[in-house]
Amino acid sequence: RKRFVQARISAELRCASEASAESFTPTLAIRAIEEAEELGLDVSQAREELLDVRKRFVQARISAELRCASEASAESFTPTLAIRAIEEAEELGLDVSQAREEL
Repeated sequence: RKRFVQARISAELRCASEASAESFTPTLAIRAIEEAEELGLDVSQAREELLDVRKRFVQARISAELRCASEASAESFTPTLAIRAIEEAEELGLDVSQAREEL
């Protein structure tokens, strides 16, 4: 069971890192990591990898949202998604000062 869970973690992290920013959902990787913890496995590296993947995707989301915001008309401008992405990046410990300035 431990080997199976470790294989699931690897597969889920690989899928997460290959996903597009729009389709990124770390839920299955998180569940596999939690199951591995319950089995007493060391998951520190897996958690680190998942955090790196999340950071890359939140940075991509910020760029995409800022691009959309800059292309929007004054009437259709809604910065909500960009703000959420910036807040998530802050929670992950990323420097978002430039993104805030662009917004």
